Amino acid sequence: LKRRRDRLFWSLPTFGTLVRTVSVERFCRVLAALTRAGVPLTESLEVAAESTNSAVFEARMEGVRDAILRGAGLTESIKKTGVFPNTSQQMIDVGERTGALGSQLGRAAVYYEREVTQRIKRLTDLFEPLVIIFIGLVVGFALAKLIVFGVSDSSRYEPTVALIVRFAVVCAYRLEAHNTA
Repeated sequence: LKRRRDRLFWSLPTFGTLVRTVSVERFCRVLAALTRAGVPLTESLEVAAESTNSAVFEARMEGVRDAILRGAGLTESIKKTGVFPNTSQQMIDVGERTGALGSQLGRAAVYYEREVTQRIKRLTDLFEPLVIIFIGLVVGFALAKLIVFGVSDSSRYEPTVALIVRFAVVCAYRLEAHNTA
């Protein structure tokens, strides 16, 4: 069930990229900490992959540990997974070549943390027009209902109209506050 859910998340156009980026960021951050602490790379890879909390990521990383045990390099093994963007592959390659894998993984984690923040902002910016349209539809539907079914006894509908208008104003205010923050 979790694997199917994760596969679905990874396949979604905008959200999938965000999930992938979060997984790479977590992996790099945990692997950097473990590498700096002197934990053997093969053990660190397993723990770091589990820390992503993504069944898809973990499944793709299974072969990396085995490849390293057979003598392959980390960069070479990671490229085969298809999970890591070129930027992280290059950073890991530099760290592996220079013997500063921990610090390069830390830099990669910071880079992808910024990337995640930007992607989340873009994602929320996509939802803003949808929320405004939804609010407009709710208000429009309520007003149309009042018009269609008549307003002969307007005092009976005043609380409903006032509630709808308050709801629209509060939503607009919260959206504006979110945009200025």
